[in-house]
Amino acid sequence: MASSFYKAHNARSGFFEATFNLALTYHEMGKLDSALIFYKEAVEIKPDLIRAHIKMAEVYELKEDKSNALAKYKEVVAIDPAYFVAHPTLGPLFNYINVIDVVLEELDGKLKVNPDEIKSNQTLAKIYYAQGFHGKAANLYRKILSISPNNQEAKKMLAQIEKG
Repeated sequence: MASSFYKAHNARSGFFEATFNLALTYHEMGKLDSALIFYKEAVEIKPDLIRAHIKMAEVYELKEDKSNALAKYKEVVAIDPAYFVAHPTLGPLFNYINVIDVVLEELDGKLKVNPDEIKSNQTLAKIYYAQGFHGKAANLYRKILSISPNNQEAKKMLAQIEKG
């Protein structure tokens, strides 16, 4: 099976599905280093591929590399926090920490230093939106647009919130 995905991967560069499936196959085979290589490649092709980030974090956990695993989980929150709203805590390896709480604490520190930093405000808005706090998210998207009027993500999300 790996050979079929490998052929598809080599036949079409940028074919994230084949690359991701090749990574999954290596993961299932226990070839964790190979899995990581192809998960990373899948993320390079499609940076918002949440499943690849999560699977990469799982590989890091299996390799007992807690810092890289936690970093990957934090990336998931920055891309789409809805996953951690539904599954807020990590397992026993991480003493059941709540990833969103960790990210919120980090964002609070960053925003105290620079309250107008766009990326942190966007991540916080995404978290609020995923938690169902649409008013708080809308306020942050308005703030982002006051700083960066052409921010497409903020425009899109604010329109979505206001549409209801």
